[in-house]
Amino acid sequence: MHCRKVMTLLLAFSFFCLYIVCQLTYTASNDILNLDISNIDIKEKKMAREQLKNLTEPMYYILLALINENHGYGIMQMVDELTDGRVEVGAGTLYALLGRFEKEGIIVQTAEENRRKIYKLTDKGMELVKGEFIRLNQLVSDGQKFFEYDGDRKEPPEDGDGGEKETDKVRVRVLTTAFSGGDTKAGEAEQEEEGSKGRLNGGRGGLSYGGTY
Repeated sequence: MHCRKVMTLLLAFSFFCLYIVCQLTYTASNDILNLDISNIDIKEKKMAREQLKNLTEPMYYILLALINENHGYGIMQMVDELTDGRVEVGAGTLYALLGRFEKEGIIVQTAEENRRKIYKLTDKGMELVKGEFIRLNQLVSDGQKFFEYDGDRKEPPEDGDGGEKETDKVRVRVLTTAFSGGDTKAGEAEQEEEGSKGRLNGGRGGLSYGGTY
């Protein structure tokens, strides 16, 4: 009878321990899953910000059209008119980008007229457009310099005699000790020694290595 009670208690304790382990495992798994999801969200947001540093052509022109308040249809017409039809922004691309820009705080809805949402650049959006404008102008300026360049082709610097360079030299510090009358006198001497001791000499008889050892 006593053994049965002991076995029952041990069995109950075993189930209790198993329950605790399962609970801890479940909690740890949830924490890891939440952490992974958070990391994914952070990476996606970081990638989105990186992509907005250099705007694509449709992005750039849509934002330019929102320097002043405008709606979707007005944006498409304005871009088409001011680029002489060179840049065409489709409705799907436009509204997808408008949603993204609004989410990133680059534009803000200011009104709604006849079921048309009116948007305008925020301060963040204006800063982004001005930065892209400066970057593009810098590209044009650099390109102009390349078109007008009339200089000589740059050649790599030539080595000195035998391929030996001044920078290949190393300084070796030699400690000399002189003994006189039981007294020890120490002095230091600096000696320059060529680092390129394995200098290659291309003689007819094959390969030989010069230098002082």
